[in-house]
Amino acid sequence: MFEAKRFYRKLETLFHAIDAASAEDRLLRTVLHDVVVVLGDELRISRGALFYLNAGQYQTWEAAPEGYDRQIPAAHPGLGLILRHGVFIFDAREPTELAPEWAGPALGIALGPDMSYIMLFGLKDGWQREQLEFAFNTLRNYINQRLASERLHHDLLEARAVQTSLLPKTSPDLRGFASAARSIPAEVVGGDFYDWLRLSPDSIMLAIGDASGHGIPAALQVRDVVTGLRMGVGMEFRLTNIAARLNQVVNASDLSSRFVSLFLGELGSNGDLLYVNAGHVPPLVVRRRGVEALASTGMVLGPTRDTHYARGYARLCPGDLLVLYTDGVTERAAPDDLQFGDEKLLRILRKGRQEHPEKLLDEVLAAAEEHGTGSWKDDATLMIVKRLPGS
Repeated sequence: MFEAKRFYRKLETLFHAIDAASAEDRLLRTVLHDVVVVLGDELRISRGALFYLNAGQYQTWEAAPEGYDRQIPAAHPGLGLILRHGVFIFDAREPTELAPEWAGPALGIALGPDMSYIMLFGLKDGWQREQLEFAFNTLRNYINQRLASERLHHDLLEARAVQTSLLPKTSPDLRGFASAARSIPAEVVGGDFYDWLRLSPDSIMLAIGDASGHGIPAALQVRDVVTGLRMGVGMEFRLTNIAARLNQVVNASDLSSRFVSLFLGELGSNGDLLYVNAGHVPPLVVRRRGVEALASTGMVLGPTRDTHYARGYARLCPGDLLVLYTDGVTERAAPDDLQFGDEKLLRILRKGRQEHPEKLLDEVLAAAEEHGTGSWKDDATLMIVKRLPGS
């Protein structure tokens, strides 16, 4: 006799098992076996098989009990009914021919965002159509949500791997300088980036930027900007021309409602720094007797197509620091909404001016981490370049 309360408890237990199964194949195998073993009595299920689409056929992937193996053409009329309805019951008057070895009626369920999986269950005497349709439609919706979530998470991890590959693996080797940089994404992928590229034996290109927002749209914008930046450097364009061309790339993209702030600097071993600041947080030159902020020389990339950028100049003397960062560092907030702020950043930089950039970078990020609570609400990137004393 069917007991609704006990059945719903078992269905809930199956949902928990689905949540615990992280991989797609393990999730589907869990469902197959638990439906047969755990819900078999209530739903009057005798056995089950899981099929996956491969080269125009649905091939058996798993069976409960084991030992069943079959290939079914994707154009099979019975599969067409399952794919059309999502859940379809073949009663005794409508033999499936999908599993001729199984006597009696059967139920099929299509799974996955692209319906590349089919589960087929044999039914015993006493099954109830309304109960089966309710249970399997509920189960199908739950499974499909999990499969879509798993695939999205997998895609995000792949996007993160691609984005991470865009970041430089080592610090630039410029005579008389030491440097360090790090980026902390607020989500799996972020909208911040930094780069350094060799221009000549005695000069490098420094870059830091921040695409508005974070997540996938910002990450795609970052990819376009970094790729365009490296192409521009490879073609030996001037800083102002690189900025203007990148502005056109962002403006013409499908994400043109967004914008990107960017700082580009050409640093020579003699300490000369030529730069373009396209609306980015002003980098700081921290000296023994003061701090110089490298203000914007043009607007952010993206809003208008024909933006022109001016070039700025600064000089790093022995012992000076060049500090480039995104606002995710200074805007990290405490529980009372008090931000980490520019003043606290400057205190740490002044106090640690004699330290190696790697150690100083660790101190700044650790202080910002401690100031806030929980995960970072915005992407945070910090780059510190130091002209060594005596250089």
